[in-house]
Amino acid sequence: MRSITFEATAWGGHMAGQHVDIRLTADNGYQAQRSYSIASPAGRGPHVELTVERVSSGEVSEFLTEELRAGDAIELRGPIGGYFTWNPSISSPLMLIAGGSGVVPLMSMLRTRYQLGSKLPARLLYSSRSAEDIIYRDELDRLVANRDGFYSYEAKYEAGGSTHIVPAAIDEDLAARLQMLGLSAHRLLGLRDYSRSDFIVTRDNRPYLLEVNSLPGLTPVSLVPDACAAIGIGFEALIERLVGYALARAELRDAVA
Repeated sequence: MRSITFEATAWGGHMAGQHVDIRLTADNGYQAQRSYSIASPAGRGPHVELTVERVSSGEVSEFLTEELRAGDAIELRGPIGGYFTWNPSISSPLMLIAGGSGVVPLMSMLRTRYQLGSKLPARLLYSSRSAEDIIYRDELDRLVANRDGFYSYEAKYEAGGSTHIVPAAIDEDLAARLQMLGLSAHRLLGLRDYSRSDFIVTRDNRPYLLEVNSLPGLTPVSLVPDACAAIGIGFEALIERLVGYALARAELRDAVA
C-alpha cells in the first residue's frame, strides 16, 4: 500500500469521492490504464493524493507502488464521477462503510469534513483483515481523538471515547413507543433475561429497528449497565438478577427432569 501525491498544475478541483484514471505508456507504445479514488480533501489545490494497493501481476499498481519515483511524469485524467460524492452542503449525518482499500474515497470525505471544521456527525464502519492492515490507522485515531463527532471502534469501545446520554433526549411518548417496540422484538425473537434493541428515528419521529443484540456487553463502557443505572439498578444488582434468572431455569429444568 502506498500513498502518492501528484502535483497537477492544471487541476481544476475535485469533490470528495471522485476518482481519476492513470495511463501508463511503455516505450513500445503499449498502454495500461486503471482508475484510482482520490484520497485528498476536496478543493482546487494542485496536489492530488492517491492511495494505491499493490495487486499481484497488476501492471499499473506494481509500477506505482514499486517503480514510481519523485519527479516522474504521469498521465492523469479526471476528476471523474459525480454520483458517489459528498459536500458540506449536505446536512445529513455521514454513515460510511468500507472494506480494505475501499476506504480511500471515504477518507477524502472525512478529510474534507475535518478541513472545513464541520461538526456533522460521522461514522465509519471499516472491515479489515487485521488491525495492522487498517489503512490510515494513525490518522483515523487522530480524528477520533479530536472529539468532533467522528465515531469509530475506539470511540465506542475505549474508556472516555464517547458519552452515553441516558435517558435519551426524546419526548416521553416516543420513549414509551421505543420501549414497547424493543420489548416486542425481544419476545418475538424468543430471547430471555435481557437484550438491547437499536433504533434510528427520523425527523418526523418514525422509528426503524436496526438490530437486536441478544447478548449485549457488560463492560464499563457498555450501554446496558448505564441504562440499568438510569432506572436504579446498579451493576452488582444487575449481575445478581441475571444469575438468579439462570439459577431459576436450572432448578425448573431439574424439577421437570
